[in-house]
Amino acid sequence: MVDMGDDGEIADVSEVSHAEAYDLDSGFGQAGMIDIETSHLRTLPKERAEAGFRCAVAREVLRQLPYLPDAFASAKLGWHYFTQTDLMRLVHHIVCETELQTGELNGQINSASQKFGNQMLTSDEEGMQDIVQLLRILSPIAKLSRPIPETLYELYWRKHSSAWSGSEIERRGDLRADTRQLAGLSYDRPLFESLPNKFVDAMLFNMQADKWLNSYWHEWYQGFLDGKPLDWELQRRVALIEDAIWNAGPEAVAAEIERIRAEFNAPPSGKERFPKHEPSSVSHLFENRVIATASLQGLAAQVTQSIERFHAETGANALPETLEPLSALPALLLAVNSTLQDAPSDGAIASETEDQLQAEIGRLNAKVAQLENELQKASAAKPSVFSDAFKKQLGTSLGDWKLYAALCTGLWFVSGDAEGTQRRLENISHYRDMIFGEVSSPSDAAPARSTAAVESTLEI
Repeated sequence: MVDMGDDGEIADVSEVSHAEAYDLDSGFGQAGMIDIETSHLRTLPKERAEAGFRCAVAREVLRQLPYLPDAFASAKLGWHYFTQTDLMRLVHHIVCETELQTGELNGQINSASQKFGNQMLTSDEEGMQDIVQLLRILSPIAKLSRPIPETLYELYWRKHSSAWSGSEIERRGDLRADTRQLAGLSYDRPLFESLPNKFVDAMLFNMQADKWLNSYWHEWYQGFLDGKPLDWELQRRVALIEDAIWNAGPEAVAAEIERIRAEFNAPPSGKERFPKHEPSSVSHLFENRVIATASLQGLAAQVTQSIERFHAETGANALPETLEPLSALPALLLAVNSTLQDAPSDGAIASETEDQLQAEIGRLNAKVAQLENELQKASAAKPSVFSDAFKKQLGTSLGDWKLYAALCTGLWFVSGDAEGTQRRLENISHYRDMIFGEVSSPSDAAPARSTAAVESTLEI
């Protein structure tokens, strides 16, 4: 059993420490200390040493997640899946706080700690115990009451999960590398010195296969792996999600995270306007508000799912340049939707609201115009910008005819029956057909009719 403390929270590190005073110098010169090269800490200011130490411990926590049994494999874990996702939430919040160091997330960390603690009461899995021991050091109520070199030494030589079958020296190598540059350590350094790692690969595969984890959480961990963490403000907003939503389950959390991401990525007020792309009237949207909002939300979800499918099927972190404008469409669509939903349902619509909606649609149409231009260039390029194999992959996601059919229908409705918009959408459909028509077309999806059926039709 892991000692979570009397109230279910992760225990204060002082509960398992015996030294009364924090002293950087004490602990140097002990046998074995040279193994992790902590002598350079003598010259560091206390605050800088503590910040580097917390970052090193947090990075070690992140490195241990893949060693959980069947990490995030929902089909295999049963109810233990929820224990692991609760743990990931707690890790997310604590890692975010080690970077921001504002204390703002302490309440969220305590809530996550209590929920995870209740799950942990029935678990003695050693990989999870290891992470809990590390998290104790980073708990908001923890005090660095022991010398940093001594604590690092114990972390370095601690027992690892039996799931690890490689060399102990190899397993410790990443922590040792972090310790060497504690003064300037940050999350901008790749998490592992060497990849691939079969445990990491398995966890990422499980996350991609999980419909609730395959977007934010997969990208969140991949960011640390690459030394390119997700924007810390986005992570902060996710950490501040209310407990009621976290407790409602992964589906509710995933929906709220998508809302936060759309809001985070939406163009700020006062951003550049595109008058030539703005509709002359938006009255048709207010008059058909229910249909319009359902269409906007559905289209945003369909584009998002196509993007996620592309990432899952190709393993690529970024969209091809030709199709990059698609990445901005969900946020722009949801910005239009938000303006519609926030407008009063009774009485006259304020001119300011109409103007804001026209501006939002203008930004959306400008991005669509960019997509049209990119597709036009790609369709005319010789040789093709996409290999035949890559086209086939794209044909099930970003090049799928169903996506563009939905885009053209939805965008035409949002923009109104404007001649310029109609021509642009027809062009987009045409260029898509030129590029991907051989691998994705309506005729491929239509059920084949038998010869007898055809003859019967002809006779009639």
